[in-house]
Amino acid sequence: MNALVERRNVGLFLAGKTVSQSGSALYTFAAGWYVLAKTGSAATFGLTLALGILPMVLVMPLAGILADRLNRKRMVVGMDALNGLWFLVMGLYAATFGLSLGAVYATAVVTTVLTTLFSVSLEASKLALVTEARLMSLNASSRVVESVVSVAGPVFGGLVYAWIGIEAFLWINGVSFLLSALTESWMRYESPGGDLGLVPDNMDSGLRTVQNLISEGPNHKLSLWRTLRREFGEGLSAVWTDSAMRSLAWRLMAINFFIGYCVSVPLPYVLHRALEGGEKVLGLVQGAAPVGVILGAILLGRLKWGVDRAMKVAGVLLASSFVLLGGLMGFMEWQLVNIGTAVEDPLMPMAWMGLIPGMLLLGIGIAWIDLPLMYHFQLVVPEHLKGRVLSVVMSLAKLVLPVALLGAGVLVGHVPAGLLTLVGGAFYLLTLLKDWGKTAFETGNGREGVEM
Repeated sequence: MNALVERRNVGLFLAGKTVSQSGSALYTFAAGWYVLAKTGSAATFGLTLALGILPMVLVMPLAGILADRLNRKRMVVGMDALNGLWFLVMGLYAATFGLSLGAVYATAVVTTVLTTLFSVSLEASKLALVTEARLMSLNASSRVVESVVSVAGPVFGGLVYAWIGIEAFLWINGVSFLLSALTESWMRYESPGGDLGLVPDNMDSGLRTVQNLISEGPNHKLSLWRTLRREFGEGLSAVWTDSAMRSLAWRLMAINFFIGYCVSVPLPYVLHRALEGGEKVLGLVQGAAPVGVILGAILLGRLKWGVDRAMKVAGVLLASSFVLLGGLMGFMEWQLVNIGTAVEDPLMPMAWMGLIPGMLLLGIGIAWIDLPLMYHFQLVVPEHLKGRVLSVVMSLAKLVLPVALLGAGVLVGHVPAGLLTLVGGAFYLLTLLKDWGKTAFETGNGREGVEM
């Protein structure tokens, strides 16, 4: 690949990702806080978060198959464009009729479906945009962009929400997605299938376009449904028969469950009850996790740790984070009950500021899990199976998250949030100790260096 084209692709990739995810981060924060502030119910808040995850789990298998079958560039550009149009339509609806919880829920479902199709296609396209030598650098840069956006999203989201409300987020998101689609359309794909990112016919004789399958009519012996089911089965088989991929899926399932159960619902609920102007504080606290991801990516590149060691240290950091966050949330709740209003307590600012180091540890732990695992995945999975295998792994990893969010939302109404987080952290520590003697992947000695 021409070096100039490669640098151009990297710049456009990161620019499009930044613009698109900035709008998403702003809206995600605003929608969650809007529901929590309007209803005051942790269960309703958990439902809002779950509706942003459950469609992803259901659509992910189809997204992987489509990413392997269709033109990936058109998928990437098209999904961002549709997302932009949807948000503009919802902005017009909110301006005309007002915003309801139903509209917030519908927007969460639709944008999750479109973003899932976009994300799988984009991830499966990285080796069509850069050479293998630059792949880890692109992964690290992409992760840093995600982290910077995630920092800015909650921080600025809390401020903007306090000033102008959620309706403005719909318009901001619509424009950001359309700008992202425009920049992504300028990327040049160079893959075995050519500039447009197509999978070549000789790679898998069964990989034909969905349009062709549909045009063959109902009498064709292999229906579209059977084809999609067969290809999802191929991805599931590739994961289940490979011990490394199976281990990756189990570990990601545990991590997603405990983060959702211990942090995603209890933390916003406690800050909403304990503090006036809690949306601003929540933005600052949540913004610390992406800062931790950036620090984790930098440290991992310098330490040159292998997957096995990075996973074990990350597990210790996550467990420590849950204990610290749970203890501080428990203190805030105890003070709220005993004093009556948190504003009168001079120790309360110290308590919520203490949440920031806990979120930093959480972010570092996430980075030391994500980066080595994605690097391993992108190198070992065959190109023609990459979309399907990625969709299966991501589906399994996210499968437990709606259960964690809904469960935490229901329990927070009956159990102190801090206690919920502490108990969850204890169970996560048990899962960590259970697998402590196992290596993360059966590759060499399991401790190969990860170049950043």
